[in-house]
Amino acid sequence: MAHQPEDIVAQMYENDYFSQWLGIERLEVRAGYCRLGLEIRRDMLNGFGLAHGGIAYSLADSALAFAKAGTR
Repeated sequence: MAHQPEDIVAQMYENDYFSQWLGIERLEVRAGYCRLGLEIRRDMLNGFGLAHGGIAYSLADSALAFAKAGTR
């Protein structure tokens, strides 16, 4: 039985405590594609009041990992 991308990503997310801590939401998942979102909190801001670059990279890292996992 083939697993659906949504199921694979849901299982992966359940064990991804960093993505959970960031507050990442899975908005759309399909094979090879994952659209995520998150609410930028005050503790995620840099000295200019913008989202810290590390937050953007972390969001991108999770999106790519989930998209890849959804192709298995």
